[in-house]
Amino acid sequence: VTIGSAAFGIFVARYLVKPIVALKRGMDAVAAGDFGHPIEVYTGDEIENLATHFETMRVKLGESQQKLAKWNEELQEAVARKTHELRKSEQSERLERQKIESMVSAIGAELLLIEKDLTVTWASQELIRRLGGPDAILGRKCHEVLWEARDACGDCSVRDVLRDGLPRK
Repeated sequence: VTIGSAAFGIFVARYLVKPIVALKRGMDAVAAGDFGHPIEVYTGDEIENLATHFETMRVKLGESQQKLAKWNEELQEAVARKTHELRKSEQSERLERQKIESMVSAIGAELLLIEKDLTVTWASQELIRRLGGPDAILGRKCHEVLWEARDACGDCSVRDVLRDGLPRK
């Protein structure tokens, strides 16, 4: 009986425990994000079949991780490029605005920039000073700023110019 028990113990250790331990090590490596260690189990039974399927999954997960890492890198590069372009554009726009404000200020003109919805989005410093600061002008409708009226003027030449792109004749 003892020899049979010992033989059975060797069989269990060799054909069950070792392959399961190898499979577990491979699973632990994959769980830790290490996809570089192949899982090799050769038992000729269901344990080998399970290890083969797990090996296929390990390979596919590794490939997916590589693709994701590459896409992430490409996305970060694209975001960095666009951010740089936006900053350059903002700087250029800021310089142009400063030039315009400097020219308008030099001639002492009182000017407004009015959008199609009749909202004032820019005003010369002279006009801002005269009308009580930026809050009194910017973001408000032109008829509120210029005429203190609740509604647009009935015969609004600004609306005509913004609609047609041409001054009145």
